[in-house]
Amino acid sequence: MREAVRIPAAAANAVLAHAVRDVPREACGLLVGTGTAVVRLAPATNADASAMRYAIPADQHFAAVRAARRDGLHVIGAYHSHPHGAAVPSTTDTAEAFSGFVFLIAGLVPEPHLRAWHLVDGNFAELRLVRT
Repeated sequence: MREAVRIPAAAANAVLAHAVRDVPREACGLLVGTGTAVVRLAPATNADASAMRYAIPADQHFAAVRAARRDGLHVIGAYHSHPHGAAVPSTTDTAEAFSGFVFLIAGLVPEPHLRAWHLVDGNFAELRLVRT
């Protein structure tokens, strides 16, 4: 059985809302929690302002890391959207990903949906997504 990522239903809904709100650009942010359990989100601005890629500004990333540490948590992953496609990793996602991180993708086609992934031996493997 695939490893599970746990996320509060309200956080999952917030990721989808962020994705819809930022169309036509990719939305992005960080996942804060422990292990593979998301406790909260740290929404970010897409510095690339692109429909095909995202970049979280360094100051927003560092602020999320500091806030997480203050609360005894960690940045465990990132989320982003595919405004014109499904929630599957793109070639760009694969090229820019790294191990040890949860990648949550919000796909908007054919309808808003979420899928979770992690990098294993240079390829993405899907994680079971459990809304709590």
